[in-house]
Amino acid sequence: MAWQALSAPSQAQVTSPEPLPWSPSRLMLWYDQDMSGAAGADDILTLHYAVYRIEDKYLPPRLWSESWWLGKAGGIAYRLAKGLLLDDNIIPYYAAVPQHEIFGHGFRAREFGFTPIRYSFSPPPPFGKGNAMTEFTDPGPGNVSVDQNLAVSMAGVEASAVLAVKLRGYWALSGAMDFHGALLYLYSSGDLGNYLSGTDESFLDSTNTDFSNDMLSYVYTLNTQAGAGDRSQYRLHLKRMEKNSLISYADPFYWYSLWTVLKTGLWSGESVFKYPALPLGPVRYLPAAGYGLTPWGPEYWFDNIAAWDRTSVTLRIRIGDDTFRNFWGTDLTAVNILSLAGADLDFSAHLWKQPRLRLDPNDQGVVRDRLGGGGDVTILSPTLPTPWPVRLAAGGGYKALGFVPGEELEQGFNWRIGLDVEL
Repeated sequence: MAWQALSAPSQAQVTSPEPLPWSPSRLMLWYDQDMSGAAGADDILTLHYAVYRIEDKYLPPRLWSESWWLGKAGGIAYRLAKGLLLDDNIIPYYAAVPQHEIFGHGFRAREFGFTPIRYSFSPPPPFGKGNAMTEFTDPGPGNVSVDQNLAVSMAGVEASAVLAVKLRGYWALSGAMDFHGALLYLYSSGDLGNYLSGTDESFLDSTNTDFSNDMLSYVYTLNTQAGAGDRSQYRLHLKRMEKNSLISYADPFYWYSLWTVLKTGLWSGESVFKYPALPLGPVRYLPAAGYGLTPWGPEYWFDNIAAWDRTSVTLRIRIGDDTFRNFWGTDLTAVNILSLAGADLDFSAHLWKQPRLRLDPNDQGVVRDRLGGGGDVTILSPTLPTPWPVRLAAGGGYKALGFVPGEELEQGFNWRIGLDVEL
């Protein structure tokens, strides 16, 4: 689809939002073998964009002039009401929650063959309780490995983090962010921290513990696998994880999202904020930090995000919490790294040292740390000469047995096909 460059923002532009409309450089619809968290995130973001463009057409951020105090007060009241009914819950809820359930827990269940799978969603307050659930056929005792159990438990917050990274990638290419995307970013990037703070670990003392709670299942499985008989023997607790997850506030896009929601959206009635970045010649650069989960325990990640013209490159360094095992990883993602005759090429590469995953319940082999890696390439065609502008997309690659957020755990070749559409 057509790409329109936005100039890198200066300090004087920080509080000067762009007029409507804003659109991401790509709107992808992907299909891959198990509808992974990575593919699902792009699909969710495209549908999310389509819905809020319709909303903004019929319920624009501003309905009248707000140059005088009564107009400003009325505008803020209108946006607050619209936010409570649509913007702050319904629209981001039906993007973030399906990503968590369908492309998180559901993805891992599909990968492991735990079918059939069912999903249930209750509307968010004030329309419902806001509950959601993924249910699948229980293979029974002895038919699920510990690593599979951990992967399914953490898959929801894993997928939410993948969605946040995808959304941030759109912003990096343009140098600007939008109001609705900022709300979704706060939902998805804060999923893990909110889950940790809202879970009481003492429920594990009950004989009827509800292991449908992802965090209870995760911390229980990690500690019992390490030999803990009860909570007094736990080496990792949810309170410590919650405290460590505060490093996620070192993500500048979290604060930019708050600014976009409160100042750009609520106060000014605008939709787009050109965020500041560190200028390194023609490159816009931002660092970020955060916290995530793996099948061996939590990990910290540190991102280096660079963008110029219509290209972005992100280098992520992942360092494991060494409570149970030592592990690390690096991920390099490049978007539009090469363009030729209207076609674009992306690639990603991964390198890690991780404990060997045991995805077979009968695998009782030694779990040694080992190096692994993988990579893939994506090609987007030139825009097709059709009434509705669209580009074909295809990608594929190979990875070793190991954990990369949003990707399959097993070793092997992977593929995906899709479309880049223009709305």
